[in-house]
Amino acid sequence: MRALILPLLCSLAACRSVADGQGQPLVDVGDTGAWHLDLDPDCSPFAMADDCLTPWPNMERMAADPSSETGLRLSYDTSMFWSPDGELPLDPSIVNLFDGVSPTQPAIVNLGRDVAPDLLSGLGDDAQSLADDAAIALVRVATGERVPLLTEMDRSNRELGYDGRYALIIRPTTPLEPGERYVVALTDDLVDVDGQPFDSPDAFTALRDDIATDDARVEDLRDRYDNTLFPALEQAGLPREHLLLAWEYQVASEAQILGPITSMRDQALADIEEGGVPFTVDLVEQAPNDRVAFLVEGEFQPPSFLVDNELAYADDAYSAVLQSDRQSFEYTMIVPAGLAPGEPVPLVVMGHGLFGQGRDYLTSGGVGEVVQEMAVQAGAVVIATDWIGLSGGDLDLILEEVVPDIARIRIVTDRLAQSLVNNIALVELARRDLQFVEGLPYSPDAPLIDPDRLYYYGVSLGGIQGTSFTALHPDVQRAVVAVPGAGWTHMIQRSVDFTEIDTLLDLLYPDPLTQLVFVSALQSFFDASDPVNLGRLLRDSDKTVIVQEAIGDCQVPNLATEILARTVGVSHLQEAIVPIYGVDTVQGPIEHARVLTQIELPDALDDYMPPDENTIPTQDNGVHSNSVLSDVALSQVLTLVETGQAVHPCDGACDPD
Repeated sequence: MRALILPLLCSLAACRSVADGQGQPLVDVGDTGAWHLDLDPDCSPFAMADDCLTPWPNMERMAADPSSETGLRLSYDTSMFWSPDGELPLDPSIVNLFDGVSPTQPAIVNLGRDVAPDLLSGLGDDAQSLADDAAIALVRVATGERVPLLTEMDRSNRELGYDGRYALIIRPTTPLEPGERYVVALTDDLVDVDGQPFDSPDAFTALRDDIATDDARVEDLRDRYDNTLFPALEQAGLPREHLLLAWEYQVASEAQILGPITSMRDQALADIEEGGVPFTVDLVEQAPNDRVAFLVEGEFQPPSFLVDNELAYADDAYSAVLQSDRQSFEYTMIVPAGLAPGEPVPLVVMGHGLFGQGRDYLTSGGVGEVVQEMAVQAGAVVIATDWIGLSGGDLDLILEEVVPDIARIRIVTDRLAQSLVNNIALVELARRDLQFVEGLPYSPDAPLIDPDRLYYYGVSLGGIQGTSFTALHPDVQRAVVAVPGAGWTHMIQRSVDFTEIDTLLDLLYPDPLTQLVFVSALQSFFDASDPVNLGRLLRDSDKTVIVQEAIGDCQVPNLATEILARTVGVSHLQEAIVPIYGVDTVQGPIEHARVLTQIELPDALDDYMPPDENTIPTQDNGVHSNSVLSDVALSQVLTLVETGQAVHPCDGACDPD
């Protein structure tokens, strides 16, 4: 296509030269000595279709801020958005407190047409995405290192006929490095579904081909491209002359990503050390059944960082401010039957699933009975509270308040961050005062709980939040996170659990490009609690962590679980059913390691396999719940709690026949 551009320009104006002696083409328009591009000042100069926002994210949407760690802040406003449905009832400026985008941020570009499927890299094609001939690449500018990718065309709302509004999505399948710059590259090998090539935007053509322009925005980019970006791409095996498009973006700093939540933890622990955790007891019941010796229920008031259900950020947004007002939250504790008298026992924190409640996971029929039986076998006290933000009752809150007004997303995300503090506070309450309440036969001289044995077990949301909790709490030694994931932006459009939310989104914001951009942008608010960030704290720890993945999961997509696996730095434990790129294999039993066990239920997968695309599964195949409750999964949990060893629970692959 470049061969067509220069003759066309030369037919419109006098060309001084086709080359400058260095092999670089030049174009001269009239007396100005520069190509007049006539770019819309409100649109990205690299736009390739009729929207003004993409490619996104990009440096065009950032403003200088010397006070930030990156020297930048995001800079969005409503003028940047256009939708065929009219004015958007959304304000993108809500993300402008961040000094870069999320480390798991997908890159998005609307090409106006679908890319040929054989040029895309789906689930498990990470190695293919790094091949020299890959037409889509993401490169770390400082090193020239390529990042493994999942690349896909937006498949949402295809039945609604928004032609030209379905973007190419470029998802990093390992989190990007905080504070770093990355450059997305599309090569001229990229073609559409009919085999037709795409045209480079004029602004990029001018930079790539060293053509002078009269556009200040383009010229301001020239030095950066010539001296930094093009050389980085060359180092990655992407020659300048074969680029269709390349654009750069800034990842948020570590202070931005981890600062708020680590400051919350540190302030909360200091506050608890000074004044304890206020609480009330509503129930102490002896022997409610033959598995439970004592059931304790009540409410507690952990240190709070919320004001009107939103985090109170410090001025620089790198920490949160402890509040004097506190909220009350439910807690539940079960003391199992059959404990030996006079011997302190381990404490296990239990994490519930999406839109569930901690109390139900300890006391209800079904899963409650399973947890109680495990507590008996392990000889461990179990406590639980709610993962507020995505616990019981929050689905209605999201449907009624958040989806109609996306600016209220922090009701979800900030409460998820607070819920990590809540669980930290509950641990301290249990280890200090709760074990000695009236009605329990324990005292400081004969304690119930061994403070040096703190473990975690959580499923689904409890696996997601539990990974972050395990990374954040210094005393958690052992953890099993069952069917977890990382990167909410990758889960929301792929989980059957979000069907009701997706239905309302489609009703209010049917334009697929609008949906895609906002689902992606809002990841920055999830970052404070998301294990895609906190999970990296486990890489060099001596904790023993088991990740249990369910193949073909319709609730937590395998894409998100595999991103988590790479984030934490797990190894396959003995036998992998579906080997994950970048994950090695170790033999068990093993301690002080992060490992992954995959469980496959072939009969369920024969009935339904979720699609490898960004659409909600049409049904739940049961893999998510049934794998968690399988004998092999539960036996692995018990072995870890009892022995501290991660043991492969199957003879061969866990299929589990």
